[in-house]
Amino acid sequence: MKTKRFLRLLAASTAVLLILSVFGCSSADSVQEDDKTPPMERGVRLSGDGFTEVAANDRFALSCDTENGVLLLLDRQTGRQYRSNPENVKDDPLAKGITRTNMSSQLLITVADQKGNIDPYNSSVDAVGENGLVVSRTENGIILDYNFKRLGINIPLVITLSDEGIKASVLLNEVQETNEKYRLVSVGVLPYFGAANSEEEGYVLLPDGSGALLRFNNGKTTYGYYTKPVYNNDAYESGQFGSNTGEAVMLPLYGMHYDATENGKEAGFVTLVSEAAAMATLNATPAGVNCSYNNAYFSFVYRTAKEVSVLSRTWAEKAFNMVSKYTATSDNPTMEYCFLQSETTGYTDMARFVSDRLQQMGATPKAATPSLVLDVYSTVVKLGYTLGIPHDKSEVITDFVQTEAILQDMQAHNVTLRLLGWDEDGAVGGSVRNDYDPASVAGGDKGLEALFAAADKMGVPIYLEAEPMRFTDGTLQYNALFHAATQITNKPIKVYTYRRSTNERNTLVDTYSLLSPQYLPEVVGDMNASLPDGMHLSLGSLGQYTYADFGKQFFSREQTADVAASLIAQVAENRKLYGENPAWYALPYMQVAADVPLYSSKYNYFDESVPFVQLVLRELMTVSTPSVNLSGEPQKVFLRAVETGCNLKFSFIGCSYEEIRDTQLNVLYGAEYALWKDEALHYQKELETALDGLGNVSISEHRMLTDTLVSVIYENGVEILVNYGREACTVGEDTVEALSWLRRTQTGGADV
Repeated sequence: MKTKRFLRLLAASTAVLLILSVFGCSSADSVQEDDKTPPMERGVRLSGDGFTEVAANDRFALSCDTENGVLLLLDRQTGRQYRSNPENVKDDPLAKGITRTNMSSQLLITVADQKGNIDPYNSSVDAVGENGLVVSRTENGIILDYNFKRLGINIPLVITLSDEGIKASVLLNEVQETNEKYRLVSVGVLPYFGAANSEEEGYVLLPDGSGALLRFNNGKTTYGYYTKPVYNNDAYESGQFGSNTGEAVMLPLYGMHYDATENGKEAGFVTLVSEAAAMATLNATPAGVNCSYNNAYFSFVYRTAKEVSVLSRTWAEKAFNMVSKYTATSDNPTMEYCFLQSETTGYTDMARFVSDRLQQMGATPKAATPSLVLDVYSTVVKLGYTLGIPHDKSEVITDFVQTEAILQDMQAHNVTLRLLGWDEDGAVGGSVRNDYDPASVAGGDKGLEALFAAADKMGVPIYLEAEPMRFTDGTLQYNALFHAATQITNKPIKVYTYRRSTNERNTLVDTYSLLSPQYLPEVVGDMNASLPDGMHLSLGSLGQYTYADFGKQFFSREQTADVAASLIAQVAENRKLYGENPAWYALPYMQVAADVPLYSSKYNYFDESVPFVQLVLRELMTVSTPSVNLSGEPQKVFLRAVETGCNLKFSFIGCSYEEIRDTQLNVLYGAEYALWKDEALHYQKELETALDGLGNVSISEHRMLTDTLVSVIYENGVEILVNYGREACTVGEDTVEALSWLRRTQTGGADV
């Protein structure tokens, strides 16, 4: 009994000590001096009944009800008014409890107390309801200071008018926490701005995977709501069993489209997170789940919170929320609500707007010629023996001479090549890549240089995969003990591989560590400096993967993303870059965006998967499908390339599968080049026929005619019909065969 009592006390005291580590320090204490900025100047304080106009330009007029913070934006072009909060909330028959007061709020926050509880609050009840709102003028807009008096938390929200709409910024660097019992965890901003009521028709566009439509009032109320962090989850969320949360959100935005109303005009806007995107979570809820409105919004992490356990796997195990003492205040979360200028405001128009924004950020249109994207695996690490002593050894699976032969076979099709495992560490895992060291078993320095020379004559760009963030093997220079990123619990971050059959952690495969972001500049700098001129890079996770590091030098997810973006920009000054489903911060510098998802996560509350990401990127860079020959349905992958106007990708090895079956490359079931050479050439030739002359022609309309039939119309009048069904379809006077496509000149609406 004494032992049990001791364990119980130990668990409770440990939990209390860990929880209290964040309390007693204010937000100002946890901000580095370099991050502090002077507070924004407040102008005249506003007061009075009803709405007061606070800013206006040729297209928009912004008003605010200074008593409750409700915003009203008039779009003179469409005549539509957008409210930050629905009218007559009390009359909503579905809204109950906190949902009703959330609908009247401009901020939704979560707050941790000293016991480790994390609870929700909102500005309507806990700030406005306690006379805690002050509205002041600022240049071209207003500042709303929300004082959550009982919690001792003050949060400023800035709303300004722009030529495209409005900007909303949360001044995290001005957040005040004066009550030692409470600490701010997250902030949700304008959760019901532009929310569509139960009678409206239209949809929410979510950049989930390739893109998804959540149609207004779709009746799918039993499946709950959508919430997903931008880019991805932190790696240390890995557990004993892997969980599939679907596709990632790589673009920090969402769109709202409203079908034409009585004035005959469509309306819509794109909400884009322009600062602190890595701290953002995208949320959306269909009408009927908790109220009669369809809404979408972003929330932002202020402090990282994670549920942890002490005395795990004992009867005294205790779970609690651990809250970081560090705050993410290096950037103030900023969202731009951009209202489309065109007569139509569907997802195709939204994609064109986002593509234009990327060009403003530095992306440049690509050449019109379609490309065939290839991944070739050079070496893999296997278990070998010397005098009976086991050790890892690098074994060739496609040497550089074989790779050149592959390029010779494919050279008529404008090839883009990525080499994986070109160095001594093999294609999977290994040490931190920070130098140029071609694998001797694949041909060494001379072999790789000869391959590059041959590729240069053929006009083939080669990208060397050089992963700087994830590693399995330590060296004296970089190792998991001293150089790995750590969790909020001060344990090193571990990234696990899971078995496909059971989703259980695979203990037979090496565990990945993540390099602390503080070392990334020297790692990437060394690699860039050591690489011969003319060689290009694929920087692995750097272009898509963000994580926080709670080690000696704290890095938030946003700070890691800032480091990554800066390094990518530096390398892009003298080298071309290849990204694997790259994130927003990397896109302006990429020449290749490979492995872009074919579909969304296909959650039950989604109505349709759309190729939104492909529509955004196809004119800016070489965009490819995932590998055709690694798919269980290669014909559908091919048809998706035809539909989106993008490129095909194949993954190849020059040996038989038997030689890699017992390695970490055992997922490359269909990668044998000898088996796929003719099929790959056939698919590429057919794709080039389908897309002939359309490389730099914009897509003016993309729509589903039926559940299995897609129509894609280009600005030059070419229409491509793609049939994913198992039976032929008749469209007007034309027939599209099953699992096939048809190209024709578009002359009007299609009759299906």
